Amino acid sequence: MSENLVNFGFGSVQFIKEVEATPPTTKVEGNVTINNAGVAGKPEHFLVTFMLSCADDGPISQRDNIFHWTVAVSDLPRDTPYSEVEEAAARKLAPMLREVAESVEKLVSDFDGKMSEKSKSDPS
Repeated sequence: MSENLVNFGFGSVQFIKEVEATPPTTKVEGNVTINNAGVAGKPEHFLVTFMLSCADDGPISQRDNIFHWTVAVSDLPRDTPYSEVEEAAARKLAPMLREVAESVEKLVSDFDGKMSEKSKSDPS
């Protein structure tokens, strides 16, 4: 890859309020039974969505890719300025994307292993 340019701008910040956990319930009214599934609790948090653009001016042709990535930030109070929330989320981008890259590499390696096994068992 000759020149790889990555850019991302401001994130879209959304505040999600706390969801209290509720246990499952069963209620009988006459000959009708009403079952309500429980809900897992979730702390208040921010979701920050970034639009990342990547351009690769390779030797064959230029390739442009755009994708969105959402980061949860749960360790900041609700009155935190959005710029600070964006900064905290941006610091999480590289480790998260590295984890994705490692998962892709593992999937490709698994695929290569399966193809190698197939070629050994299929002599044609």
